[in-house]
Amino acid sequence: MQTSLQIEGLIKEFMDVRNTTLELFSPLDIEDAVIQSSDFGSPPNWHIAHVTWFFHKILEKYSKSYNNYDDDFNLSYLNSYYQKYGSILKKSDRGRYPRPTVMQTIKYRKEIEKLFVDFIKLRTKDPKDYSDELILDIYTAINHERQHQELMIYDFQYYYNRFLDDSDNYVPRKANVPLVVEQVPKEMIHIDSGIFLLGYNGKEFCYDNELPENKVYLNKYKIDTN
Repeated sequence: MQTSLQIEGLIKEFMDVRNTTLELFSPLDIEDAVIQSSDFGSPPNWHIAHVTWFFHKILEKYSKSYNNYDDDFNLSYLNSYYQKYGSILKKSDRGRYPRPTVMQTIKYRKEIEKLFVDFIKLRTKDPKDYSDELILDIYTAINHERQHQELMIYDFQYYYNRFLDDSDNYVPRKANVPLVVEQVPKEMIHIDSGIFLLGYNGKEFCYDNELPENKVYLNKYKIDTN
């Protein structure tokens, strides 16, 4: 059971990750926002639309009222690998079908954000409405968007590296956040060699690169405690 304070924290974490994505995206010119610089990357506009589609699917899962969302573009463009949701646009083709447009994506993001916050707030009236499965789904979607923030930055680096003019580069907007300098003691600890278990062996959600659980032998090494 989630308390009202925990639910408010969940909303804040949701909006923080959404705002960070737009902060990363906003310095782009529209021409740069729809380019797929390689088959292994994705257009920035696709990234920010796809993560919104992911939250949209959570809304549909928990309430049938969201199944009739009035979109003005084909949502199947945003399905990456989820076969249960129908047709999948091949990754290397994402730049060949620049839909939704950038303006449609921004509109879609704003509408789903409002619906999602309202969906969460509605359950503050009865915290019992927050099942463990729902909380797991929400945090999976939040971390999924963080993952795409990293992927966007990788794509930016690869894309802008091709231009000859040094000034023709990605320039992130500076966040107006005070710098906090922590005094963290530096210390190395020694780890003896041996066989270690890596990977996940539980029954809850995990990413595919955490499977399967396996044994590895590591030589002795040192690692920073921080």
